[in-house]
Amino acid sequence: MTAHGLADLFESGGWPPPLAAPMRLEAEEVCYAQGPVRIQILAEGENVYLHKTAFGLSPMGVAIGVGTMLGNQHRKAKASREAALRWRPAGEGVIYITDRRLTIRDEQQWKTLRYEQIMAAYCNGGAMEVQREGAPSLRLTMPNVEYYFVMFFRLAFDRVVRPPQRS
Repeated sequence: MTAHGLADLFESGGWPPPLAAPMRLEAEEVCYAQGPVRIQILAEGENVYLHKTAFGLSPMGVAIGVGTMLGNQHRKAKASREAALRWRPAGEGVIYITDRRLTIRDEQQWKTLRYEQIMAAYCNGGAMEVQREGAPSLRLTMPNVEYYFVMFFRLAFDRVVRPPQRS
């Protein structure tokens, strides 16, 4: 089913069939979507660089000192750029969207995000961005992301959204 077909189904009062999930569900909890996901987190990096010291009184020592100083400036600027706030890889796994939560099983563990913790969500650039209360934003990239977004938005915010028309 397409994202537009899912939105049509929701607008007519229907729901897609539930899916089996390999995780423990709460009483009367239903899983409606699952699939592969790549996870990124909005975070700063470390601002670390190697500071070198060199000096001398001879013309050669002064030249080495100036070269070292310029190298330190370059390394410091590069470290600052690397530490900037940006989307950083956080793993890959399988996403499960239930009527109560979004759960991801990555290479190491299960991670659950209850809908009450979600402040906003957007679908753009081929990914779904989830803004959480008191935690960094997540970017979830998956095949057919518009379908997952329509499903997620209906379950998390009890509203039907339509993905943009593709040309």
